[in-house]
Amino acid sequence: MHCDASSSSYNYKRDVLGVGQAMVDLHARATTGHISRLGVEKGSRNLVSVAERTRILEHLDYSLSAGGSLSNTLIDLAKLVKAANDAHSLRSNGVAFAGLVGNDALGKYYRAEMGRVGVHVVDTAASMPSSQTTASSRETGTVAVLTDETADRTLFSYLGTQSEISVCKRMEDAIENTSVLVLEGYLFELPEARRTVLAAIAAAKRHGVRVAMTAGDAGVVVRHGERMWECIRAGVDILFTNAAEATALAKCRPVDASHTSQYPLYHSLSPATSQAEAAALCLGPHCPGLVCVTDGSRGSVVVGVGEMRRVPPVWKPEAPVDTTGAGDAWCAGFLFGLLYQGGDIADLGRIAARSASAVISHDGPTLTDADARAVVRQERESGRERVEGGVKRFSRERGQTYLNS
Repeated sequence: MHCDASSSSYNYKRDVLGVGQAMVDLHARATTGHISRLGVEKGSRNLVSVAERTRILEHLDYSLSAGGSLSNTLIDLAKLVKAANDAHSLRSNGVAFAGLVGNDALGKYYRAEMGRVGVHVVDTAASMPSSQTTASSRETGTVAVLTDETADRTLFSYLGTQSEISVCKRMEDAIENTSVLVLEGYLFELPEARRTVLAAIAAAKRHGVRVAMTAGDAGVVVRHGERMWECIRAGVDILFTNAAEATALAKCRPVDASHTSQYPLYHSLSPATSQAEAAALCLGPHCPGLVCVTDGSRGSVVVGVGEMRRVPPVWKPEAPVDTTGAGDAWCAGFLFGLLYQGGDIADLGRIAARSASAVISHDGPTLTDADARAVVRQERESGRERVEGGVKRFSRERGQTYLNS
């Protein structure tokens, strides 16, 4: 996707800008037996064609939502911000998405749904030549999400039209006017991904913007680990991964990576150290800010500011219903805490855990409005025990102090 310097400027300040590929999720319930008959491993992510997607969804009832990992995070963050604004008059500059959006019916649906929940979609295709914007030129990607009776989900991704996301004038303006840039790991599956990600990081650094990056999934790391490491070392401040992704990144770490003497090597850690802890410590030296590793039912690990903290999960009385979007909600909660709360890394991990716990308590990959209100209320009430002289308030000033430290 290309756009030129003549495109109109983007001059609205946002707190978070996410860059990635727009996807539409197709949610269905399926038994483990059904998933096994499809010939894939339960809980895996698989790339499929349109014909294969049709076969997978045949005879299944499914619902649609604006989705993809990054979109889930941005939607969840926007809902948390709205809940805090409604209850506590939080002053927020909002959330935006920029990247690859199809111009088909699903792309229009994606834009409308993101706008409905308060996520602005930056149109980086506005100045594309007309020859590149015909109705059939950009198909929106989809993810068929099959959730089984154990609450696990198996993913079937159709990537849609694959084209380069150009860091053009409009994109750079959007990056300049944000506090945190979030780069989606799945970007590395797109053409010229290295150029896109490095250009986005360079633009962020020119304008003093913090850079966060997700890993996508372990398969993305295996396929693109060398490029991911080049981008991490170019200036990623906050790295979001799960244990499998972090382990894959640790194993493909460049041999000339600096600062390794400050942290234990992955293979020399105590046998009592968990996989997530080991990988987080291995990755820690290479992100000047924070490395966050989610670890399923074991909680999460955050490494940064000279320490490692394990954050326990937050459990509800009821068993999980659907684990789709748990990691995305964790990222949203962490970013919410980082931007509007401040505190130590355990505080940030705690609100992230609350968000993840909320989203797995029902079908669907994102927080409901009620979930967001509950997370904000619980986090504010927990501040009674941590803030001397009153109840903790959410504000951009608290978070900005942490970001600028």
